[in-house]
Amino acid sequence: MPPASLARFLFSPGQSTSLQPFLIRADLKGDYSEERWQGLGTLQGRVVAVVFTEEEPGLIRFISLRKATRTERQIYEKAIQDTMGSH
Repeated sequence: MPPASLARFLFSPGQSTSLQPFLIRADLKGDYSEERWQGLGTLQGRVVAVVFTEEEPGLIRFISLRKATRTERQIYEKAIQDTMGSH
């Protein structure tokens, strides 16, 4: 059984799990043995926060996936508005 925090984000085999658009920055919070990244994106109509690593080119391993906080949602929405307004 997955953790409760992931229960809302279960996928069927073969289901697309695209997180688009997606904001990414380096995760510098800890001294990890791997390069980690933090991201904000939408999934199933919700803004989510993820932490992931790219184990090899094109192979991404999710470490954490959760509902974005209010502050994270505001950051995400502002970035999308700024991007959309610049075109």
